Amino acid sequence: LRDGNVEAIGTYSREKRLCEGTTDEMIDAAYLAWRADAQAGLASVLVTDSSEAVAALNARARAERILDGDTDATREAALADGARASVGDLVITRQNDRRLRSLRGGWVRNGDRWKVTDVRGDGTLVVRRQGLRWAATVALPADYVAEHVDLGYAITAHRAQGITVDTSHVVVTESTTRENLYVEMTRGRDHNHAYVITGDADDNHGTPDDQDVPTAREVLTGVLANVGAELSATQTIEAEQEAWGGIRQLAAELETLAAAAQRDRW
Repeated sequence: LRDGNVEAIGTYSREKRLCEGTTDEMIDAAYLAWRADAQAGLASVLVTDSSEAVAALNARARAERILDGDTDATREAALADGARASVGDLVITRQNDRRLRSLRGGWVRNGDRWKVTDVRGDGTLVVRRQGLRWAATVALPADYVAEHVDLGYAITAHRAQGITVDTSHVVVTESTTRENLYVEMTRGRDHNHAYVITGDADDNHGTPDDQDVPTAREVLTGVLANVGAELSATQTIEAEQEAWGGIRQLAAELETLAAAAQRDRW
């Protein structure tokens, strides 16, 4: 995936790590798979490029955890994105702060995931770091919580960097970049699964014909070609040499020259 090798798609397909369908179908499938893993005691995360989808998934996860008794909504703290967190919720910090330190586990970093263990009256969150054998606890002040803390059930690819969990469930669209896909599909130690959005119903024309809907393989092939990072100088030189000296360019030039040579004759 990192190098854009399309053979990786076949590997994921053979291992049954790919699903495909509409936006609603894939978001729902990813959520249900994540929930099953979480209920089985696994550290799991939902990843998608859409901030709106992240907010909706986080809200759904928290609501169901409250109904199941996994989150106690008796006392809440306001978070950065307008959401709220209670004891039992998973949250993610979005800004480094060396002043906030725990006895074990170091200082608070951007992208760290925590479980809320207490909510104080002023909005301070007492949280325990996830992913460590000896959990580190720290108190996040209310002003930091209100500006730099989000719910941590679903995250964007940008927030996923540096996170390691047991399983990762990734919603992929045609606009996903190769770099983001690589980050998203390498978060899980045991399992990484892609839910590929291949087509949606059109408001004017209804459900698209099967022949108009791309397959998961086609979408992922396009994603691997969708490079979002800037190329280095060496990579730029190689890309230019390939573009102007490759067989595709030379064949096009030959066809043009042959057509020009035949024009006077005809």
